[in-house]
Amino acid sequence: MWAIFVSMDFLYEPWFIHGNPAVTRLWWELVPLIVTIIVTLIFEKGIERGKVHIQFIEQPFRDFILGILLGVIWLGMTILILRYLGVIHFDSKNDVSYMWIWIIAAFINVVMQEYLIRGYIFQVFKSNYNSIVATIVSTLIFTALHRGAFEVGIIAVLNVLTMSIFVSLLLIYTNALMTPIIVHFIWNAVGCLYLGGVSLADDYPNLWNCTFTGNKLITGGMAKMEGSIIVLAMNIIIIIIVGVMIFRGKSSAA
Repeated sequence: MWAIFVSMDFLYEPWFIHGNPAVTRLWWELVPLIVTIIVTLIFEKGIERGKVHIQFIEQPFRDFILGILLGVIWLGMTILILRYLGVIHFDSKNDVSYMWIWIIAAFINVVMQEYLIRGYIFQVFKSNYNSIVATIVSTLIFTALHRGAFEVGIIAVLNVLTMSIFVSLLLIYTNALMTPIIVHFIWNAVGCLYLGGVSLADDYPNLWNCTFTGNKLITGGMAKMEGSIIVLAMNIIIIIIVGVMIFRGKSSAA
């Protein structure tokens, strides 16, 4: 029932934003977020009767710095490796109007996804089972929602899946949504809006015209970076790093 509510098509274009693609995209991202928050609160406070608690921030300074650090490392190292291999090229720049609105829209999109997947769904399964089950279920749902990856190929699907595991481990480590949101946002906003190497919705612009040449296994083909085996390798490395952080944190607390 909850899934039916949040998947309803509220995405229409009111007369007062007609003609401005940036504001239209902002509206298209904002309405699902509002609906998701309202329906989630109804389920959280009503059906779940307070058993599920969605926490955005636990340690502000730590969560913010960790999010920035891991987001930059994750995207930056991927770009550096692709540049070293000579398969990614930044050819020319575009004049993007209302970039700040596009950035806000991308941020809202990330908040909606994380609030839905790592916020409500993860916490429901964690409260009823444990963090492992919550990670598995939320990752499967997150991957299923990215239907475009299935049209591209197995590497793109594995990249979405391992990205979800990575971000879920960040949630377990920090016990809050702030770090997963920042990491996810850096990947989407910098990777798509600035570099043009990440695919979001078709109407999102990019400052740089990014092209890939070479083996599709490395370049990602139609999916760009998100279909690249380099991203898969980076995801696995960061999963291991965050996993060690969780293990060490539990060991020091014992």
